[in-house]
Amino acid sequence: RCKETASIAFKNFEVKSFLNSFFSPKFEHNRKNQLKDFKNFLLKWDEKTNLIFVTHYVVIFEMLDYPSSSGEIVIANKDLRIIDTLEIEY
Repeated sequence: RCKETASIAFKNFEVKSFLNSFFSPKFEHNRKNQLKDFKNFLLKWDEKTNLIFVTHYVVIFEMLDYPSSSGEIVIANKDLRIIDTLEIEY
């Protein structure tokens, strides 16, 4: 679903494995490495452009300690502090 959302929203996008869900027991063992890879990616980011991540609740919660709603947009800075949120009405 995240790849589909990204393809609808953006002409070009990259798939990053650290954005994958680790909710199910089958993928829970990936959690620690994914979070480490995500944080390393942010550390290397040059901050010359904005980044938009289309990802899953569990990743957002682990990275930002924020329980986002389905479809909610969460805006955070490089230090992972939430700046604002926007809930989408269906």
